[in-house]
Amino acid sequence: WIQRFLIAFLVILFLRILFFALNPEWGQFGSKFWYYICFSVLFYYIAIEGYANAVQSTVILKGNRFVPGHTNISIATEVTEAASSVASSEEDIPDLDIWKPKLEQLMKTVALFRDPELTLTDLAARLDVNSKQLSSIINKGFQVNFNDYINAYRVDAVRQKLDQNEHKSRTLLALALECGFNSKSTFNRAFKKHTGETPRKFIEKLAA
Repeated sequence: WIQRFLIAFLVILFLRILFFALNPEWGQFGSKFWYYICFSVLFYYIAIEGYANAVQSTVILKGNRFVPGHTNISIATEVTEAASSVASSEEDIPDLDIWKPKLEQLMKTVALFRDPELTLTDLAARLDVNSKQLSSIINKGFQVNFNDYINAYRVDAVRQKLDQNEHKSRTLLALALECGFNSKSTFNRAFKKHTGETPRKFIEKLAA
């Protein structure tokens, strides 16, 4: 609006010069009514622009817009939300020395990994923690993600059955499904990832 103010001011000067240039004899043109009309229009334009800009002005703090009179309330709200966020973050950091053994004990005694539909939420509910906390326990405590953690137990269960020669009377897929895998491709991929070899290769070594 300042730029528009300067333009309007220059227009006033330009009109004075223009009137004088068109008719130098109008030395008293400043007393003419039409001069005052032009000047009044420009003056009110400048006043309205300045007032409108003042009304639209807001106080900007940390990227938020605050209405005068509510600034203290807004700041207090931000402080409260920040404190709540910090408290929530601290609650989401589990004690690994406590929760790792609890998780391992649960997996071994209940064998939840045998459920092919097992989810992070399901396991968290059984351990009595939230999903975010369980994810942190697995990620930081075992350095793997949820799927790899569960599949490691499933692969180990299949290996135990292979060591007991159950594959001689049952199909490899049947053993995999019984241990929690939901497809042959998923089983083969997980088995190789955790053992470094395919199921068939593992069986050949057992027979050797």
